[in-house]
This record gives sequence, C-alpha cells and structure tokens, in this order.
Amino acid sequence: MLRKSIERFARRRGINAIVDCAPSRDSRTRAFRLGGELIAKAFSTNDSERYERERASLQASNAQGRIPQLVASSFDPECGGYLVMTAVKGRVAADVYRTLSGKEYAGFARALGACMAAVHALLRDGALYPVANNLVAERESHFDAFHSAADRLKSAGLLQQDAIPALAEAVAAGRDRAFASSRGLIHGDLHVWNILLDERNGQPWCSLIDFEESAFSHVELDFARPLVSVLGQAFPGGRLAGSWQAIWQGFVEGYASLSNEPPKLEVAISHAVAWCVWGAALGLDCGQPPRCRELVESALGAAAVSGDRNLARLASRAGK
Repeated sequence: MLRKSIERFARRRGINAIVDCAPSRDSRTRAFRLGGELIAKAFSTNDSERYERERASLQASNAQGRIPQLVASSFDPECGGYLVMTAVKGRVAADVYRTLSGKEYAGFARALGACMAAVHALLRDGALYPVANNLVAERESHFDAFHSAADRLKSAGLLQQDAIPALAEAVAAGRDRAFASSRGLIHGDLHVWNILLDERNGQPWCSLIDFEESAFSHVELDFARPLVSVLGQAFPGGRLAGSWQAIWQGFVEGYASLSNEPPKLEVAISHAVAWCVWGAALGLDCGQPPRCRELVESALGAAAVSGDRNLARLASRAGK
C-alpha cells in the first residue's frame, strides 16, 4: 500500500522510474529511488517515531547539501507513512573507507568533522523537535554497566584482566564531563553506512543520511560511533595506526572550522569505551562472538590512543 502511495506521488511529478534500493544495513525501512533526483523511504505503522525524527531533521534546513532536503511527507496510523527527499550525491563510506591512504583518510576525517559541525548547528531550539529519544539515558546505563559488562567479557575469555583497570580509567576520565556539551541536532547513528563521500572544488566532502535515530541533544553523543567505526581505522593495531595524530587532528580542525566547541578526545573516548564494552557484553546474549571481539578490540583501541602501550598490544591481538 505504501509503495502505491509513493508511485502516485511519483506519477504526479512525472517520474516513471521507481527502483527499490537497499537502505543502510541497520534500517528497518524500505527505500526507493524516484528517477535520478529523489529518494522515498517507507515506514511501517510501528515506526512512527523514526518517521517523525527523520522528518523533523530534514525540515531543519538545507544545510548546504550536508543532508537531504524534505520534499514530501505523509503518515497514516493505519497504513504507515513515507518521506520523499532529495538524493544526496556521494559514495557510501562503507564501500571505500578501507581503501584510503593515511593522507586521504585525514582529508576524509576533516570533511566529516565539518559536516557534523554543520548538522549540529541546524537546530538550536528543542521545541522544534517533536520526538525525544533516550540516548542520554542509554549512555548513562552504559557507563553504569561498565564493570559488570567487563567482568562478563573476562569470564567469556574476550577481555584480559590486566586491561580492565585501564579501560575503567578511560571511562572515568571523561564521565565527569559527560553531557556538558551544547545541544543541537544530532544524527544519533553515525557509522560508515550513513556517511557519503564526495568531492567539491577538488576537496573531500561528506554528507549524512538516515536520520531515524536523530534528536535534539548533547552533540558529544554523536562522537562515540564515528570515533570507533570511522577514526578507529587509525587505532593502535589498525590499518592506519601510524596516522592517528593526523587523522584526529583533521577531524578536530574540520569540526572547529564551523563550531567554537571542538570535540574533546577524553570525553569521546569515555563514551566510546563504555558503549563498546556494553555492546560486546550484549553480544554474548545474542550469540555473536565475532561482533563481541570487534567491539572489545575497538574499546581497547579507543583507550590506547592516549599512548598506553599495553592496551595497544592487547588491541592488536583482540580481533585475532
């Protein structure tokens, strides 16, 4: 039924080519390409909050091509709804980020930082954002669960005892400053499937898609996921380990070019380690050992960028 509604919209616009295309791997929605310029996303009746979050984000502003523009929207409690938006140009980062050199990656990181700062600046009034989410409460629970989660991972043989104190220190180092950053429009689910890479005037350019988990909240909540899934390529033991300083500096410079509140590494690491350790312990319940090992490796790598050689050694071995 939703596809028929989307088809009717397309016909009114004189668009005949409707192609079913895959959304991000974590998305529960269906996506369709309408001609060459528009994307439609269909939401089930159970996903009204995801629909409202993305609709509100796309209405915030054009953001100079950083995010799609909303073209049309409709939601029926009995049928579900759809959003039609402009198609953002670029390649999904997941398809290319593992092929970039250290120098190219630093440029990518700078572009990502600038993109995130531009998006965070789109919304300064929470009253304009109709649907709240519980990201702050979730992250608080990750902090609170650190020790019990770490003990479970140790019992499962995924985390060595001598790594736990250093990880706990990394969590504690930023927790006292957590949730102190300014509020803005956060994406809420920033990973390599939701980041698009392109070039403008010969320079790297990033855009963001899939705002189903977005919110008006503390901007620092957006740093943990890209720290792990994007900048983590330069963690100790990673493919670009020798380029960490240049990549992190590029990210900070990009963000600072459009914001007077650059990301704080200790706070980002604190969020990232707490989230990864919690996620790895959750993975034990879901029977996902490879994902558990990956998250443990990311937690160790995030904590090791401060120069802890022992953690760096453990991070390089955790995924093997």
